[in-house]
Amino acid sequence: MNTLTQFIDSQLSLTHHLTTEKEMGIEEAKACGQYEIIENEIIESKDFKDLAVSGSLFSLTTFTNVTFESCVFYASKMENCTFINCTFVNCKFEFTQMQHCQFNRCKMEDTIWTASPMKKCTLSFCEYDHKFSYFFNEEENRTFECSELEPLTWEDVLSEPKAA
Repeated sequence: MNTLTQFIDSQLSLTHHLTTEKEMGIEEAKACGQYEIIENEIIESKDFKDLAVSGSLFSLTTFTNVTFESCVFYASKMENCTFINCTFVNCKFEFTQMQHCQFNRCKMEDTIWTASPMKKCTLSFCEYDHKFSYFFNEEENRTFECSELEPLTWEDVLSEPKAA
């Protein structure tokens, strides 16, 4: 399975703590499925498709011009992250927590949020569909100058996105 940090930089794929404290090499640690910590990073102009992000922590990380298509974020946490001009299309967030994140000029379309709270986040100049709007407005979040994409029917809102 490819992980996000392997796409960013293979040297960042494991923290110093994982490789030195347990005296395992990078390849051994990758094989045993250790979680990833991505902190104070800048990720720019990347296209991620069919990426699985599991058990990871993102903190104080900035994503600029990044597209996530058909990605799954499972049992992860994103805190104090900034997303600028990013696109999330057909992504699933399951048991993933977002808090104090900023979204500027982002687009959310056909995203599914299962047991994934999004709290104290701010969206500015973003576009999103009605499913996301319903989810986002359940918590303590703020929007500024955002717009909803083309209206959906009730059947569209309640159904899962169709597989390609």
